[in-house]
Amino acid sequence: MKKLVSMILVGASVLSLCACGGGSSTPATTQAPADTTAAPADSKAEETTTAAAQEPAASGESYTFRCSTNHAESFCTSVGLAKFAELVKERTNGRINIEMYYDAVLGDEKSAIEQVQYGGLEFARVNISPLAEFVDGFNALMMPYIYTSNEHFWKVHEGEIGMGMLKGEDMTKAGMYGLTYYDGGTRCFYNSKKEVHTPADMKGLTIRVQESSLMMGMIEALGASPQPMPFGDVYSGLQTGVIDGAENSIAQYLEMSHYEVAPYLSLDNHVRAADCLIMSEKTRQMLSAEDMEIIEAAALESWDYQRELWAEAETAALEQLKDSGVTVTELTAEEYQQFVDACASMVSSYEGGKYQPILDQIAALAD
Repeated sequence: MKKLVSMILVGASVLSLCACGGGSSTPATTQAPADTTAAPADSKAEETTTAAAQEPAASGESYTFRCSTNHAESFCTSVGLAKFAELVKERTNGRINIEMYYDAVLGDEKSAIEQVQYGGLEFARVNISPLAEFVDGFNALMMPYIYTSNEHFWKVHEGEIGMGMLKGEDMTKAGMYGLTYYDGGTRCFYNSKKEVHTPADMKGLTIRVQESSLMMGMIEALGASPQPMPFGDVYSGLQTGVIDGAENSIAQYLEMSHYEVAPYLSLDNHVRAADCLIMSEKTRQMLSAEDMEIIEAAALESWDYQRELWAEAETAALEQLKDSGVTVTELTAEEYQQFVDACASMVSSYEGGKYQPILDQIAALAD
């Protein structure tokens, strides 16, 4: 990656394009403690990382924080989070210790977000889908079928659009601060009944989705029935027939063994919804500028690290799934376009079309 914009990039101008609300100025209590104007827009994360590594904050307050994720400890994104915690501990000479809590032991993603908001939890790794229920602008980033390639996706998230939302005033008003994105892969459909080539094949299927009005709208646009359900209940839901299918990344489809009870995987790549590493705004306000600089740099460095791990894991996962007898359906260009067309009206009219300006900005960055 190594092409990130300035680490503290104010998102007000971007969010105004979304027409998603937000005031004209940020309250004094939500201003970043670090200098937000020092780095140019094309500064690289490694420059800040190097500086932080050379000048660790040896003195100051000591803290023990917690970071929650619903992934297993061995999952590639969890390994990226552990790298983040390791870097922070190393560069503060052990003053700041971030303890990792895996497998949703501190609650599901929605609960983790709520805990971060009021300061009961300092850090959390969450997907932007549940995060969009708290910070509306993220809905624009996860509309179905809007990215033409991986390169297009990362150009949006590494640039002013993505980083502006992650670090913008709507996040701080909601009691959160975004540190970095992580690769969450492309989400695909899988089910227990049949191959899915076109939206016509979706009719009659009940599909589990995240607790997101956008995701439910997508399923309805494709002719299936959406069923919100906690992530941890999906396996039993598939096994008992409460749901016919679900949608997620290939890596998580394998990690959670969903392929055992839903052996039909369709590579439609409908949504690219990044994961986010967020922290409590209350925690950010209590830290020094020097400590926040270290935390910011460590988060961005862990993003590079996690993306490499994800690419390796996704390739290996697909091969393992095929070897396990999963029916993998790769769509033709014509079949894929039917999914795009089925969702086009929903995308343009969602919430009265208020996301169209930012969607135009995203489309303009396509290859």
